[in-house]
Amino acid sequence: MRNPTDLRAAASAGASIAAAAIQQPLQTPAQSPAAAVQALDFAEALYQTQPLVPWAGRETAQAAQLVAESTARVRGLLPETAYRMVTSPRDLFSFITGPHPSGKTAEIVVAAEFRDLHAGAEPRMHNGPRYVSSNVVDVRLSPDTASRRDLLFQVRTRDGVLTVAGGQVKTGSGQYVSESLIKMAQTSGYGRTGYVDARFVNLDGSPRIAPDAFTANQAQRLREAGVQLRGILDLEERARLLVENIVGHGEDGLDPVAREELVRLRDDIAAAYGLGGVADRAVGSAASAAATSALVSLMMQAASGGRVDMAQVAHSAAGAAVWGAGSVAADALVYEAATGMGLAPEVARAVAQRTVAVGCCVIGVVSDALAEANAVREGRATVMDALSAGAFKTTMGLLPLVMPALGVGVPVLAAVQIGGRWALAALRNSEASLARTIAEDFEVAAALEQRMERMGETISHLQDECKETDRLFERVMGPARNRQLRLVK
Repeated sequence: MRNPTDLRAAASAGASIAAAAIQQPLQTPAQSPAAAVQALDFAEALYQTQPLVPWAGRETAQAAQLVAESTARVRGLLPETAYRMVTSPRDLFSFITGPHPSGKTAEIVVAAEFRDLHAGAEPRMHNGPRYVSSNVVDVRLSPDTASRRDLLFQVRTRDGVLTVAGGQVKTGSGQYVSESLIKMAQTSGYGRTGYVDARFVNLDGSPRIAPDAFTANQAQRLREAGVQLRGILDLEERARLLVENIVGHGEDGLDPVAREELVRLRDDIAAAYGLGGVADRAVGSAASAAATSALVSLMMQAASGGRVDMAQVAHSAAGAAVWGAGSVAADALVYEAATGMGLAPEVARAVAQRTVAVGCCVIGVVSDALAEANAVREGRATVMDALSAGAFKTTMGLLPLVMPALGVGVPVLAAVQIGGRWALAALRNSEASLARTIAEDFEVAAALEQRMERMGETISHLQDECKETDRLFERVMGPARNRQLRLVK
């Protein structure tokens, strides 16, 4: 015969496991190397918004003088204008204004590469510096957008930190890059170092001749002009992506890593709530709930000391499997409704998970409460025992709302459900066995008391008969004169 209490306990355990399973996080792939590089470039862009020299003093005046001397403006820069440039922060979005925004972001990429190089990282460039100076403390962009020197290096000397000029960053076609660098080398104040995409530079630093690089004539002219090329790997692609990341940051406030994680999360959510994903999750949830419910039923029957009813175990497992699969179906329905209301996929998923998890926990708690009420009604438990057990079961029933957020998986929650309910059943069985033993002892004591009462009545009756015999003896024989007894040999 099926025990309704055991069935409800097994069903409650299955509902708890379904609530936990529905809240399991999605397994997302690790961060891609490309996203890590984009994050590096974006962080450099944020850093370059800081003032070139944020403090006032001789170092500030020296940097302002260098910026003024390096400008390509026809009318030059006033000293106060140059001073304001080196001490003022820059707006992040100023890097992507103008007709060719990737030109300025290319400068940021080059600055990031040289910062890594001077920090001891492996150079990602062709024909990098043979000697990396140890006194370079910072790599900055010139605050003057019309400067002859795109990069500025701040070096530590005995006299303090000095700002020195670097080279020019060039992107575009082979013809544009070659003509710009040749003109730069022939014009005073520009220098002869050019930072370009690695596709323009051979490993030995010579101009690369290829359809996507320079022609033979362009390469020859660059050599004759004495231009020194340093090729940054994927410079133009990274500059283009940095423009996109800055634009995206203005729209969503995210950095490249967070944005990639959000995109991957939404892709994973879409896959999880597709038809195949829902089916897979339903099978997994049903299996987890069924296994837990079957184990709870077995353990409770074993703890009760009775014969294991496999039909009851199968019934419990089947009911829990329905709960497990139904919770996934309900989760999918709530998710679709939430996305239909305009919620973002990750928000809709959180709403669906929480709603279904709370529903499953409520069902489990109500099922346990009904089981305890039934036990009181049938006389198998007192009201106080039922209240204590109900509070314990409620605590276990609410664990799925807390433990998944702490990173606790379904196996641990299943072990808690099985162990907790087995311990409660074993304790109740022990209490029932003790109560039966005490009742049996009381029955034995009552029977012994009845026997003693009957024995007392028999002794009293025997004493009365002895007294009657003595009276008859005295009437017949007369009163006894000497009642002392002597032993006669």
